[in-house]
Amino acid sequence: MSNVIHAKFPRYRKHGERLSMLRKRHGLSVAQMAKLVEMSPRTWRRYESGKQQVRAYLLMYLCHEFGVSFDYIWTDVGRRGVKEAIPLSQYQ
Repeated sequence: MSNVIHAKFPRYRKHGERLSMLRKRHGLSVAQMAKLVEMSPRTWRRYESGKQQVRAYLLMYLCHEFGVSFDYIWTDVGRRGVKEAIPLSQYQ
């Protein structure tokens, strides 16, 4: 089943790989990241595996929270720094 999903949505898998790298680069577990973005670990794992598309407001929050550009998550090109956090509620 996983291969079927990745064949249909290869773009989501690439986004998920970058989300996973971002999380690991900051030393966060799946549970810690899920808590940070106010969702279940299962949902976060679905984002990382490419089984679910990431919502735009969440991408905007992650870009600000981790100081990366939208282009970095979407295309793997762009800024990869670190910034000061803003609460997720400001992006919804």
